[in-house]
Amino acid sequence: MEIIKKYRSDIAYFESADDRSNVIAYIKGINKATGSIISCLNSDDFYEPGILHKVGMEFEDDPKLDILSFRYRTLTNTESGSRIIDESTAADMELSKEKMLSAPAPNTRFFKKEIFIKCGMPIPHDDQNRTFISNDLEYMIRFVLSGVKNKTLDFVGYNYLIHDNSLTFSKDLKTQKRLCEDKIFIAKKFLNVS
Repeated sequence: MEIIKKYRSDIAYFESADDRSNVIAYIKGINKATGSIISCLNSDDFYEPGILHKVGMEFEDDPKLDILSFRYRTLTNTESGSRIIDESTAADMELSKEKMLSAPAPNTRFFKKEIFIKCGMPIPHDDQNRTFISNDLEYMIRFVLSGVKNKTLDFVGYNYLIHDNSLTFSKDLKTQKRLCEDKIFIAKKFLNVS
């Protein structure tokens, strides 16, 4: 909030509220966005310097581009600072039918807003009306199946900070069970399995 307040005159809109889940916040943000390029930055993660300029140049150079992806690293905080745990490769980030079930990493991607309009918004709840943790995998599958044009840049642009409350990187058995249930929900939806 201190950073937002510092740059308040340069920010068109912001809201700080309990959204019940990050996907509901994403949907609000996508709907409020007035620009043509969308990305979601979680509160504990960060972009590499210069990434926004690079993204703008790539979309300007290719007006038909729908999704721009770049590599990411995972970090953890230690007493002496951040420590790198892992780093993706460009191949990890490719969007294709063959690879669409691997880590979707939506935060490492910039999207044209119009593909959310064309393909639909993220789904906030599963078939049991629970918060849908794997909503990113579901909408990335929809995007790939719709034939979006995408490009992957071979450099790190996004940093995920792993912590005890992280859902994506959680080692909590309850969260792991929910993630498996999410995958079953996705399989039923796309494979017409009952």
